[in-house]
Amino acid sequence: STALKFAMVFMDHNCSQYHKTLLRLEELRLMKKNTYLVADNVLFPGAPLFLWYILQTGRFTGIQVCQMREKVHGAMINDWMSVCKYTGYGESEKGRTDSEEESPAATFAPRSLIVPNEFIDLAAEIESLSYRAQRSKVNVMDWKEHAEKVKKVYTKMRLLAKYRA
Repeated sequence: STALKFAMVFMDHNCSQYHKTLLRLEELRLMKKNTYLVADNVLFPGAPLFLWYILQTGRFTGIQVCQMREKVHGAMINDWMSVCKYTGYGESEKGRTDSEEESPAATFAPRSLIVPNEFIDLAAEIESLSYRAQRSKVNVMDWKEHAEKVKKVYTKMRLLAKYRA
């Protein structure tokens, strides 16, 4: 039987959850080798756990982070979009076919990656700010300050936007 597999994935939902979505796509083996993965809003509000994952697992190539401007409540704010290509499920799966009965968990161990505390703290802050924004208005200055803070953490971790769209 032929299983459904995506050739391209575009993420533009709750960006603090992108990493969970990506883990689920991998666990369910829903991405083909060389699937393009595009994620919007990785700077604003931010997706630090997602970016850390695509940079550290070795399962993604051609990783590009593009800077762009986005209009929010009438003000222009810097944002980033990431683009990369999924290379597959890792060295331990060479020679396997998708029809084999082995559990995806047997060769899937990304949760063992050690994520820097700065990224964990930032992810929690992003989730909190996003929640507040849904409940009450968060003003443009709060968003701008937040985007600059996210950028500082990313810069400290040597994650920089390399292209301007």
